[in-house]
Amino acid sequence: MSPLELLLRVQSRDSTGQLYVVTFDGRQIRIGIENGKIVHVGYGPRRGKGAAELAASAVAKSATFRPDPEVLRDEDLPNERALLGLLSRMLSGSNAEAVSSVLAVDALDPEALHADSTGLHMDPETTPGGERPRTLPGVPPPRPPETRNIRRPVSNISAAQISRVKSILVDYVGPMAGLLVDEKLASGVPNLDALAERLAPEIGDAQDAQAFREAVERLK
Repeated sequence: MSPLELLLRVQSRDSTGQLYVVTFDGRQIRIGIENGKIVHVGYGPRRGKGAAELAASAVAKSATFRPDPEVLRDEDLPNERALLGLLSRMLSGSNAEAVSSVLAVDALDPEALHADSTGLHMDPETTPGGERPRTLPGVPPPRPPETRNIRRPVSNISAAQISRVKSILVDYVGPMAGLLVDEKLASGVPNLDALAERLAPEIGDAQDAQAFREAVERLK
């Protein structure tokens, strides 16, 4: 399932939660959804309209939806049609891989899910009610997911160190720290230094990012 299809599927279910999008350059875009409507966009330190406009130039690699009863709200977002137009450029990029997943299947019909070697996916043909997923004007329908074998990169980071990095990062970015660490590890980081450098831009504030690097350095 492509990142765009995942967004449309979540909206069609009137779900509430966060859609975490990982770009090909390793950055994260956060899309807050409330009852199927986009109410928040975050990209690095930016949020709202500015974040959505910046995100339009990115290319999505994968997306993960996590149900959450409380989401941030931005007051300066454009109307839903214009916002979907901006985000669809990023989510439906030709390089986007069909590796989107849903972490809590109770938010969606389990019968619409299937698993393969690339993760947990939803059936791209129909929604749980038997309806076809929504599409946007001018946006081609998403391609069906490709099944491929993914070779996991070798990492010299221990499980204990990973746990400590998550604990440190949560002080800077909150509950999404674990997800961020897992995403960076999945994309390939050989050691703690590389992991810290991949995570630091997600913090936003330069001083906090440096403090995070120093805290990770002490884990060696």
